[in-house]
Amino acid sequence: MNFKTSLAILSFLTLTLMCGCTTFDSMNQKRFTVESSSLDWVQFSRTVKIKGEDPVTVRMQLDGSGYLEYREGRSVRVKNDFWQQSTDTNLTDIKTDRVVLSQDETVKIYQRLVDAGIYDRIKQTKDQKAEATLAILARIDFEKKLVVTNDPVFIKIFEDLLEKF
Repeated sequence: MNFKTSLAILSFLTLTLMCGCTTFDSMNQKRFTVESSSLDWVQFSRTVKIKGEDPVTVRMQLDGSGYLEYREGRSVRVKNDFWQQSTDTNLTDIKTDRVVLSQDETVKIYQRLVDAGIYDRIKQTKDQKAEATLAILARIDFEKKLVVTNDPVFIKIFEDLLEKF
């Protein structure tokens, strides 16, 4: 191997090593500035198990137009908009409400989710998913993501939205 080839390989490896420290981390992170779009949406779902009773689900959906819908109860209709007629004893156990947020407030919530890392490429173990208490399904700026988490940052965003009701 001649000197020029060795120098080129050494330079390449040095450059890779220097850039790699930040590049590999940044490849796993996806951050962007959220633009206002009525096509964006995010859905939060949390189910609380109560000993001796059927679980209670709280679900909220925020559309890009600012509509924030809240559902809570034991009914299958809390989780599924396209429910079928059922003999489920909890079919009517549902509370709903809806508020309209400003365009600015809606974009800020989406931006908080992006800044918190909703689009980061993080592999979750089965145990982490099993212990998670909050599911977030999002489509922001044409990026889709499902996150099942216990992350306090995401839980805080969920709880801040709950305060609207």
